[in-house]
Amino acid sequence: MKVSTKPRTSLFDEVLVEGSVLAHYVAERNHYDELLDELFRSSGEARNMIGGRCIWHINSTASGGGVAEMLPHHICLLRELGFDVRWLIFKPKEEQFFQFTKALHNSLHDVKVAGLNDLLPHYLEASQKGAILRHRRKALRSWKGSSGLMAFW
Repeated sequence: MKVSTKPRTSLFDEVLVEGSVLAHYVAERNHYDELLDELFRSSGEARNMIGGRCIWHINSTASGGGVAEMLPHHICLLRELGFDVRWLIFKPKEEQFFQFTKALHNSLHDVKVAGLNDLLPHYLEASQKGAILRHRRKALRSWKGSSGLMAFW
């Protein structure tokens, strides 16, 4: 798996991912026959549902942490199944943005977090600067040239 980054704007880099996930399983098809058939069938249904839309992953790092470690394999697999998948890194300069996201993550795991409400305004401000809250569709459309962009947040 090859992972590199390409600067897009002062606040965003695109993560470029190359590699294959399916090759191993297809080569060993006799061990994975039923699973592969179901994977190809269900991914065909999913592609039909989303049409030609691009799937964008947006996070804050290309390495380290659980999400960044899983995304290269996830992206390669989805591309091999016929999906258009992209990955952006959001690089806000405000440290409070990251403090909020970490605190929010911890609170989802029932960890008591002090000061979460105090960090929220910093998170919202950084998000607005990054065109994530109000302008995310316009920003992504300008890179993709796509209309009918649908976002899951």
